[in-house]
Amino acid sequence: CDGNVCGDNNGCCDHATRDPRPGVSGSVSQTITVNCTPPVCSITGLGTTCIGQPITLCGPDGNFSYAWTGPGTFTSITKCISVATAGTYSLVITDLTTRCASLACSKTLTTNACIVNCPRTAGFWGAQCDQSPTGQTKFNASQMAQIASCVDDKVAIFSWPAGTDFTQFCSTLSTTGTVDQRRQAKRQFASLLANICVGELGLIANNGDKIKLDVNTPISCPGISATTIGGLVSAVDALLLSLESQSLSNGTVKTKYSQVITCLDGINNGQGVGTVCSQASAQNMLYENYQSMESSVIPSEASLQLYRPTPNPFAGTTRIAYRVANSGDNVEIAVFDVVGRRIRNLVNQAQAAGLYEIGWDGRSDAGTRVENGVYFVRSYVSGIQQSMRVVYMK
Repeated sequence: CDGNVCGDNNGCCDHATRDPRPGVSGSVSQTITVNCTPPVCSITGLGTTCIGQPITLCGPDGNFSYAWTGPGTFTSITKCISVATAGTYSLVITDLTTRCASLACSKTLTTNACIVNCPRTAGFWGAQCDQSPTGQTKFNASQMAQIASCVDDKVAIFSWPAGTDFTQFCSTLSTTGTVDQRRQAKRQFASLLANICVGELGLIANNGDKIKLDVNTPISCPGISATTIGGLVSAVDALLLSLESQSLSNGTVKTKYSQVITCLDGINNGQGVGTVCSQASAQNMLYENYQSMESSVIPSEASLQLYRPTPNPFAGTTRIAYRVANSGDNVEIAVFDVVGRRIRNLVNQAQAAGLYEIGWDGRSDAGTRVENGVYFVRSYVSGIQQSMRVVYMK
């Protein structure tokens, strides 16, 4: 090809031609010069993540096409990629107007064996107790019975009678009545243990959330000598046992309870536990002001003392004992569902002072079996209402 072959208006060759010299065969190539400015490639996103936790890498904004390559056979043509495999990810972008391609840019992703926690607050666990149909219930009654049993088994401060774990757990979570420091500390402790247990049991919320607290997580709480969540469980259990019989009017006792409450409430809110799952904060906000439906503190001056149903949960008949303080008081006791509908009248008459017992066989006033789930046995005497949770599981 001589110097006269290339003569287009741009002053460059855009094709190949055959050598015109006699006796010379074959073709020769010409260099193509592209008159454009390559775009600048860049990648945004973290360069490190926990093993198994995807992170997002993105190319630059603009009228570009994207060509990603990565570890193994990884490829993608989207602007952003979600990846969790360690290695180097490279990107080439092409300007869709000029058709000019960039030089490759890259980001190396490293992965570490991190602990990712996903705790829930006492408000969340109180809502699970109520089994409300409003959408706040994420674990059914059977799952909650497993979680409550695990909570009871982990510590000595919760030494609940066999078969009552779910009811006792929910009573501990209740906010009805006066919630003093002793009750609040136990409420936060039960919630912390539930966060541990649900992960250990492998239970997944019905919205797909995986709630957990890893016992190996490093923590630091003023006034409590523990360096991990596992150590914290043992330390708080021993501390609550030692404080149980001491007066709340004692300044030292009040300080120790306050330290426990502050520490556990912070952890249940995902504070001071390292990496926390993205959905924890938003989910906990939904339950920030949740109030449990169950009474847990019965006034000493009450005209009627309602005792907890036994057995609970039950499949056949549960027995409910109650004590009438004053002869002639009209006693009303009935079963309600979680939305407040009266299901079954058990007692509605004036009674003499004394101890009584009634049963409920899981049937409505019409004689039909109720659905499996949580119900409330409520009493009403002399203007005072009390409520106890019962779980029917036929």
